[in-house]
Parts: sequence; structure tokens; C-alpha cells
Amino acid sequence: KQGGNVDAKSVEDAESHTSRQTGTEKYFPYTSKAKVYLIGLGADELCAGYGRHKSVFKRGSWQALVEELNKDFRRLWHRNLARDDRMISSNGREARHPYLDKQFVDCVKAIPLEHMCNFNLPSGEGDKRLLRLAAHHVGLNRASVLVKRAMQFGTRLANPRFPGQKTIDEKLKLEDIVHQQFLRNY
Repeated sequence: KQGGNVDAKSVEDAESHTSRQTGTEKYFPYTSKAKVYLIGLGADELCAGYGRHKSVFKRGSWQALVEELNKDFRRLWHRNLARDDRMISSNGREARHPYLDKQFVDCVKAIPLEHMCNFNLPSGEGDKRLLRLAAHHVGLNRASVLVKRAMQFGTRLANPRFPGQKTIDEKLKLEDIVHQQFLRNY
């Protein structure tokens, strides 16, 4: 546990499990030869991807949301990066954080927030709106509408500390998420 936080321990469990080279998940064996993992850390903090961001906006204003996003982004460095690096590197892997690239961050922060998200739309559409549109544009149609889930729940790893949490029921294939045209081009 990090700081006695059960959620932090759950994230560590999920990252440690998913960064292993081989394993079995609900009877499905997997093998990964990947040495470098692309991590989405920063996307939610830059593009208003958490449910509480919508709540802050509804209670306050665009300015209140800007302040909340800035606070979230400032604490990424000590709250998430060390944990992520520790869990991923413990399995001989390296993490890359494209959403924390300085040029990307500068570019996103220059875009007016009202173009970044639209909280009049439902979850899975209005949050991280600009990223969702970009994902759709490159053929990630099904992925572009997935609703945000915390990693420890989104991975669907069973955890006895969370009653009712389900494990992966079926093997997810890249073809289920990525548009076929995109796969043919790459």
C-alpha cells in the first residue's frame, strides 16, 4: 500500500499483473514480447476525463475546472509516476508516457478547455472529447467511446477486497477495438 490507500494497492496489483511477460487470465494464456508499454497517464488530468471533473464543472464554472485540472496535473509526478514505474519495471518493462510529453502538454494546454470537453454530452462522449475525436479519426472507433474506469476496475482483474468485481469473461482481441481499415494500414 502506498500511504495506506487501498485504491493505490489495487492499481499496483493491476499494473503488476498486466506488465508480466506471460500469465493466464480466466483460463486464457497470454504472452507479451513487449519491452516498452505506452501508458495513458496524464490524459484524464489534461483533458477532463474523470467523473469528478464533470461534477466540478457543474458546481462551478470553466475556471473551477481549470483549477481542478491544474491541481490534478501537478500531483501526477509524486502520486502516480513512481508507483507506475515501480510496478512496470518490476517485471522488466519500461513505461512511456506520451500524454506527458512536453510538446503535447504545451499544445493541449493552449487549447481552450471548452474545445477539450463537453459535459452536456454523456460519459464516453463529452469527457476527453478532443482525444475521443482524434481516436475516432484514426480508426479507433470502438475505443473512442469507452467510458472511463479506474485502472483497478477497468482491467477487470478480480480482487477479493472489492466484492462483486468481475474478472475478464472473454479474450479481448485487437480487432474488437480497432477499426479493420486501421489494422490493414499498419
